[in-house]
Amino acid sequence: MSCAGVTQGLIFINYRRGDTASATGRIDDHLREAFGADSVYRDIDNIPLGADFVSHIESAVARCKVVLVMIGPDWVSPRLFDENDFVRIEIEAALKLNLPIVPLLLDDATLPTADQVPPSLLPLLRRNGRPIDSGSDFSVHVERLIDGLRTILHEGRVMTDAPTTADTPRASPARAATGSTHPTFVVSAPALAAILLGGLAVGGAVWFGTRTPPSADVLDGGAPAAAASSALGAESSTPAASVVAPEAKPPASADSTLAPPTATGSTVPAHPAPAPTATEKRPAPLQPFNSSAAAERLSRAASEVSRCATAKGPSGPGRVTVKFATSGQITSATVSAPYQGTSAGDCVAKTFRKVSVPAFDGNTVTLSKSFTL
Repeated sequence: MSCAGVTQGLIFINYRRGDTASATGRIDDHLREAFGADSVYRDIDNIPLGADFVSHIESAVARCKVVLVMIGPDWVSPRLFDENDFVRIEIEAALKLNLPIVPLLLDDATLPTADQVPPSLLPLLRRNGRPIDSGSDFSVHVERLIDGLRTILHEGRVMTDAPTTADTPRASPARAATGSTHPTFVVSAPALAAILLGGLAVGGAVWFGTRTPPSADVLDGGAPAAAASSALGAESSTPAASVVAPEAKPPASADSTLAPPTATGSTVPAHPAPAPTATEKRPAPLQPFNSSAAAERLSRAASEVSRCATAKGPSGPGRVTVKFATSGQITSATVSAPYQGTSAGDCVAKTFRKVSVPAFDGNTVTLSKSFTL
């Protein structure tokens, strides 16, 4: 199909047939029902003879408003490092155009790690995604996706919970200059003068009516005098150079800042020197792959796959091969015959993909484990 002629806004689906073809087809059907039969662009099969396929793909992506990237359990593959890979080219085109890109994580798939994608696809790892479960929660997850896409297609906003410009109070020039997100209150000069004069009159009356002669300990620099000095230091804007003590004082150091004088004429630092901080702890280096933990957790998963057996499906021994990324997560799980391509085999693979070990140093690790249904 062509991107031209779509007025509502086109949804571009990026996927790999060998990884998520079935789930992509189901999602495609729901999106066409929600947004119209011509609102989804999924397959680039009509590249004209002699045309530059990279330019053709970039042109098709440019006519879209949002790109969905289907990431399944087997999405990570060496093909991503091929500059002519269609999946990679489509994502690169969307990133160059700064289009909204939504990674859809199918069936417990996780975003790949930085070492699993080429540098050109690293920005994809920062895009906010959505999980899609092809099981009992499929309809709920797809409805949430459709709600988010309506926001993008009709309002031009990305899928986020942050307030939009229309919902956010406009910042004053002072706030815009400082970048502050706190409310700013503006009081006119006459109103401010009235408030200050009223406060001084009331405060003076109360003070003169209640003051008592200061005790000796206060005049000698006791706790009350220190408290008053701290309060003055916090509120006053008098420069340190203008403070003159009534008695001889040692000269202040160049980096010290003095608050206004207290009742005894002494000065205190307006900003106490920060306490020495403890030596920053560096993160512990990653350990080698924990093979014993992997063996124990794979054995536990093998004992749980009995629930995957079906009445008419295959039974007996089988084998699954899993690949651990350096993050400790399993990025792929492949079952052998006779379970390959069956619902029981899909259930087994999904069970093993939930296994994880602590992050480790080095390269990816591939292991195999036997099971019986």
